[in-house]
Amino acid sequence: MGLEPGELAVDDIEAAANRLYGLDIFGEVPYQYRDGQLTLKPVRKAWGPNYLRFGLGLEDDFDGRNHYRLGVALTATELNAAGGEWRTEAYLGDRPTLATEFHQPLGDAGAWYVRPGIGWRSFSRPLYEDDEALADFQIRQTGLNLTGGRTFGTTGDARIELFSARGSRERL
Repeated sequence: MGLEPGELAVDDIEAAANRLYGLDIFGEVPYQYRDGQLTLKPVRKAWGPNYLRFGLGLEDDFDGRNHYRLGVALTATELNAAGGEWRTEAYLGDRPTLATEFHQPLGDAGAWYVRPGIGWRSFSRPLYEDDEALADFQIRQTGLNLTGGRTFGTTGDARIELFSARGSRERL
């Protein structure tokens, strides 16, 4: 949690409680500091640890191209002691997608992570010459990725991703 024995500043205690809350497995993280004794009492979320989300996406460029997607995502959390998480997403519509990834925190603090994944997607792209659309192509792509990185609190991360894909194209 990043706290050391001894005098504690309120900002340090709140930062530690926020880090616990940022794990996204606790609904609240109340704490009490009395007589030099710090007690954190995180309360697990009333829902989970697995989450199913649904979504609808609509896009229009007001120039004749529009897109729609209906999606579902299943996230399974707390898969191991380090906080491993598996996420699978599926989208239907004009850009169908099926993808899955496993997020594995590393080390005691879990700030470092590795995230392998695999996915398939299909989408169309126009071919242009001098701002004139000559043809549309349907592209189908299957890919593997391996991401490694480090989180910085609950506000950001730095990562490196290796990605390899194979695909096909077809003129529409």
